[in-house]
Amino acid sequence: MSATESSEVVSACRADTPDCEQIRLSLSRVVEQVAAEQWTRSPASGKILLAELTQLRADLRRHVTEAEGPGGLVQCVQKQCPWMDQRAEKLMREHAALDEWLAGLEMMLRQCDGADPGQCAAVRKSAAELLQSLRAHQEAGNTLVLDAYWTDLGVKG
Repeated sequence: MSATESSEVVSACRADTPDCEQIRLSLSRVVEQVAAEQWTRSPASGKILLAELTQLRADLRRHVTEAEGPGGLVQCVQKQCPWMDQRAEKLMREHAALDEWLAGLEMMLRQCDGADPGQCAAVRKSAAELLQSLRAHQEAGNTLVLDAYWTDLGVKG
């Protein structure tokens, strides 16, 4: 990989990373709100939480479009570091799984009125597990970019 090609991977990462971080921070706020259970006591809080979750899904979809689209991180890694293709493919599968998980969480929130403690606990658990999965996804993406960069420099291989 040439220095120009390596910089394409790093540039794709730089364009991609803030979105992933923004998504993680947004999801952290949602998890905190779910844990506080204010949404179960106030219809207005529930609507705000659902609006944040809807925005979170839109942000995730934008991240996916940028990461998987032309000139995005996945395409650059696949083009410049084909030996890392399986890792890039795994990240793409995770994108779809994260979106499905967000959709499921949104449905759970819509159905939970706060009267059933077990249902509220399931919402809290799902939100917390989703945040852990998103953190792992972000870490895997960052590691992929760093490995591509270090491999190119001949430091790691």
